[in-house]
Amino acid sequence: MSPLLERSSENLRTCFKIINGYIFLSSTEFLQTYAVGLCQSFCELLKEITTEGQVQVLKMDQLLGNMIEMWVDRMDNITQPERRKLSALALLSLLPSDNSVIQDKFCGIINISVEGLHDVMTEDPETGTYKDCMLMSHLEEPKVTEDEEPPTEQDKRKKILALKDPVHTVSLQQFIYEKLKAQQELLGEQGFQSLMETVDTEIVTQLQEFLQGF
Repeated sequence: MSPLLERSSENLRTCFKIINGYIFLSSTEFLQTYAVGLCQSFCELLKEITTEGQVQVLKMDQLLGNMIEMWVDRMDNITQPERRKLSALALLSLLPSDNSVIQDKFCGIINISVEGLHDVMTEDPETGTYKDCMLMSHLEEPKVTEDEEPPTEQDKRKKILALKDPVHTVSLQQFIYEKLKAQQELLGEQGFQSLMETVDTEIVTQLQEFLQGF
């Protein structure tokens, strides 16, 4: 779909109808798979759109906003922690952005990010710091008790595959910090603070606790 969107404005009307159809047909699965790519394509189109396509800009803005809003609203339908973390990473990948539609949904993006942190972060009782419990290391070897079989070759292959998954290789905590820092650099201190003021103060407090040490 993204290549079609990028070819010419003649395809926009048809593409929007197809996207809307998929969203109403199976929104959760569709957005999990295609939302990031579509949002990025929409943002690029908004920068490069030609005169003949300007009549579609408002529809594009509305569709982009609706996609992000539905994505945020349907987060509770995702129950597996791995997929919830992946969804948070995907939403955060839209930042930094000076696109007004994405900035309007900044509060929702942060809310989902903090929910993701609650899902995956564990606290070290000695240091009081948090770490992402889903991260895996090449050096980690599974602990095997006397009653358990050692890992098979298939188990090792599964681990190698898992090590290519951003869920197990990207720290959600660090990713949020880097994205917020990039957004701050893009907007400046005053603009960034205005954006943060759209987020509930309790959510901001929780976010700050998770990001201690950065």
